[in-house]
Amino acid sequence: FGLGLIGLFVGNFIPMSSKNRSIMDCKRMNSASKCSTKPFRERKRMKSLKYIVYASLYQDKNQERLNSDYDRSSSLSNAKAGRRESFLFMMKILCEIETACYELRQSSCKLDAQQRIDKVHMCLDSVDDVLKAKAFTARSGARLINALVKLSRSTNGSHFVVRDFLKSTNFCYLWTQQTIPTLDRCSFIDLSIIIYSAGVLELKLSDRFLFSWFHAAGNLQTFNARALSNVLYGFARLDGIALPEEFMTDWFRAFVREVPCMNSQALTNCIWSTARLGFEPPKPVLNSWYYEACMKIDSFNHQALSNSIWAFGKLEILPPASFLELWFQYSCDKISLSTSQELSNCLWGLARLGVTPEETFWKKWKAAFLQRIHQCPTQELSNVLWAMARLRYVADENFLEHWKSTAYQNRNSFSAQELANSVWAFGAMEINPGTEFLQLWLNCCSKSLDSFKPLEISSTLWACARLETNPPLEFSSACLDYLSVTFRVNPSPRIVSNVLWSCARLDIALPEKFWGSWQLAFSAAASKMNIQELSMTLWAFAKLGLNPDDQFFPIWQSRYRDIGLFAGIAEFGMIIWALSRTSERIISQNIECTSAILSQWVEECAQMYSNFTTQELAVCISALGRIGYRPSDEFISGWSSTLIPRMNEMSNEELVSVVYGLARIQVMPTDGLVDLWVPLFHERMSSFASHELSIAIWSIAKLNLTLPQKTTDVFFELSRKQLSQMSAQSLSNTLWASATLRSFPDDEFLNAWCDAFLNHSESFIAKGLSNSIWALATFGFKLSRRVVDAWCTRFSACLPHISDQAIGNAMWAFGSLRIVPDLDLFRVIEVVLSRPPKDVSSHALANVMWSFARLGITPRHQLFDLWNKHFCTTDFHQGDELNAVIWALSRLSPRIDASVYNHWQSCVEKHSDVFTVVQLLSVITSLNRVRSDIDMSFVTELLESHRFKLKNASVRELIALFLVIAKVNVTPSNSFMLLWDRLILERANQLENSQIAAISWAYARLGIEKGAAFSRRLQSAVTHSQEVGV
Repeated sequence: FGLGLIGLFVGNFIPMSSKNRSIMDCKRMNSASKCSTKPFRERKRMKSLKYIVYASLYQDKNQERLNSDYDRSSSLSNAKAGRRESFLFMMKILCEIETACYELRQSSCKLDAQQRIDKVHMCLDSVDDVLKAKAFTARSGARLINALVKLSRSTNGSHFVVRDFLKSTNFCYLWTQQTIPTLDRCSFIDLSIIIYSAGVLELKLSDRFLFSWFHAAGNLQTFNARALSNVLYGFARLDGIALPEEFMTDWFRAFVREVPCMNSQALTNCIWSTARLGFEPPKPVLNSWYYEACMKIDSFNHQALSNSIWAFGKLEILPPASFLELWFQYSCDKISLSTSQELSNCLWGLARLGVTPEETFWKKWKAAFLQRIHQCPTQELSNVLWAMARLRYVADENFLEHWKSTAYQNRNSFSAQELANSVWAFGAMEINPGTEFLQLWLNCCSKSLDSFKPLEISSTLWACARLETNPPLEFSSACLDYLSVTFRVNPSPRIVSNVLWSCARLDIALPEKFWGSWQLAFSAAASKMNIQELSMTLWAFAKLGLNPDDQFFPIWQSRYRDIGLFAGIAEFGMIIWALSRTSERIISQNIECTSAILSQWVEECAQMYSNFTTQELAVCISALGRIGYRPSDEFISGWSSTLIPRMNEMSNEELVSVVYGLARIQVMPTDGLVDLWVPLFHERMSSFASHELSIAIWSIAKLNLTLPQKTTDVFFELSRKQLSQMSAQSLSNTLWASATLRSFPDDEFLNAWCDAFLNHSESFIAKGLSNSIWALATFGFKLSRRVVDAWCTRFSACLPHISDQAIGNAMWAFGSLRIVPDLDLFRVIEVVLSRPPKDVSSHALANVMWSFARLGITPRHQLFDLWNKHFCTTDFHQGDELNAVIWALSRLSPRIDASVYNHWQSCVEKHSDVFTVVQLLSVITSLNRVRSDIDMSFVTELLESHRFKLKNASVRELIALFLVIAKVNVTPSNSFMLLWDRLILERANQLENSQIAAISWAYARLGIEKGAAFSRRLQSAVTHSQEVGV
């Protein structure tokens, strides 16, 4: 036993060369790893025995032992007797402090808590005597602060006592001043102890001290494994220390050399410290660490496992799969022993790495955390929720209730970042914690708003938008005011896009001051935006109803050209949706960029729509429809074949979006799609919202689909009940679609519609007004004076901005209903005719003049001349328009202007077969009224060009045409008469006596003799009519 004590003494106190020391450390490391399976109590007993011997030797009053120790001190080898006494006194105090630390840490200590603290104070009182000793050296300084570290860990509460001592005294200053002169004579062990202990005690080291330390440490060639680990750990604990690149290069080189001798704790400390200092280890360093960690991971305790994964998360370096597999295996075994901080750190690290744990780990982690959640500090609570959101793990109700309960108790202790991260996590998981809790949380945010950073404000607003919960008005206003100022300093692209997107989702009105700052911030940050931020920004513009101006869109477009190829389907969807709501002017001015976006998006969709959800399939086609971009037939075919098998899964909104998109791009759906869509529409119609009903019927009308009568009846019944809830646009769309489909509603429906119109008349736009009055005229519904007056009032307000087509339709409707509106009709026409001729359609010109004739109102001479000029420069190619013009002129002017007639005739000759039989007889009648010297050859050619349309005419139409020909005394061609005779003879049995008499009169009028066969057939028809009593 005596020999053992002597050996222990020599091993601890006789200095060794660095080489021998390094070898001894390696042997000791290997020995420790081999005997790590010894029972814990036995190892602890051996360590305690070693410490007892160590302390007793220093307490020995044997002067010879102290003299020999003194002689070994190089700094005191030639000192005087006074310094000898000082050294002995200093050693005695240090020994007493260390002995006190040991006694306080023993479980057999019988002192109560207050007595323990008093003993700590007694030890601290003697620290000043050590600092003032003349024999104080850097080695003594290392031993002193190491003793303070042990003292701070000796008992509960001692850490705070030591911390208060260091803050309230000038210990740090005196210690550094006393240590610096002899720092360069320290061994690597003392140098490592100094930095390690200073880090643990969080001392503020001066630049002069650090410079001296780095100079003494050199290139770290003499440092062993433990010293390297302690040095870096100490620097990591020292706040505000910027390590030189040369030092870290030397450290990494030394680490690769010494890493085989490191135990699990040293390995963990090294990677943790590297992450804390913000240095990314070179690849050789990482490879060495991975190898040793995998070999020794069975000796990693729960803290080492947590710290290692936290470090990789901090560095954002994904470890190899082999290490992660072992890490999860041993973590699951030891996770129940982890503290709340370790549990929080490991989940935070996994979230940063994007590594999703398996369900086994989740269950054990959650069980361990729930046992400690009520003692968790706020940072751990916030980090855990944030990590769950990053890992896309939706917390269950039990976990959330415990979390909310603990967070509520500590709500006033949350920092600004913790408040923002927590509410962001709820938004990312799309879990609404409840209105009451959320409002309470936002109130806490309001109180701490001065401490919020711009990113934290944007995260909070973003979360509110995701949870569809409007924050208090005062909070949102304060946030926007704060951002108005901070936007001017280095604006972040993420913040710029998130804030506008959040305001759009929450319908927050943008103050003018904020809007100006945001535009400047966007101009500065756009060049750094990624595709997601660009898409969110454009979407927010459209959602807020802000048309991108000439300044915004070029900047946006420029950045998009650089990174648009990296867009995913979600980003494309937002961009296309936004463009679909952007003004036509912006799209036309940037048609090249818009076309490129659309082409690229269609290509992306064509490759991916087999993986689309039903919502994405519907939005895809509706967005294209809003823009009016028609994709290729191959795209439509592939889209339809993907959609049809999944149509039963679609929601009502998605069903409506499908037909709406097809209607807007004017693509007829396939028979298979229609056969599925119509029954689904009929089946679910009762659950459609009012706007969905109106959009659906509008789309059906645009596509010219035929609905079963039972579906139409159900539609009118449901629509009548919802008319009062419809918007102005829905009201006009419903009525227009019904008229287009020729599905005439009953008077009850139309009366209800008129009541709804009176309530919403101020919201109608010009197109809605004209479509509505056109539909009512098509139905032949008699309008009340009140409805007419309300319509005229709103129409007059919209007049300067009304299109020529809307004015033409409205005039036609009043002419058809024979209602003279309470409008200055001449002013209405001047609005149309004051525009350039190229901007006025032939349809509008024809309808305007026809309505004047129908209402018996003669335009002023100047207005008539202006109309003539427009007419003579417009190409008319529709039969109804040409017929309406000649009919109106025949009733408004006794003598038509030659230039107008010649242009009308040239249009007819250019489009020779544009008239129906009914229109043809109307045209000939009107020509007879317009010109007394009617051009017989023109009429003959007109009849000849329309000869083949006689086959589809009814008996009445054939006879009426023949009578008109006879009346104007135009002799048809032989081919025309032969065809007419044959058609009449085929239907001779259908003729009435009056019709036979009219035909005979027409033959006599034209001087044409009837053939024998024709006469016999007519006589037979007369005889048959007499027999049946006609």
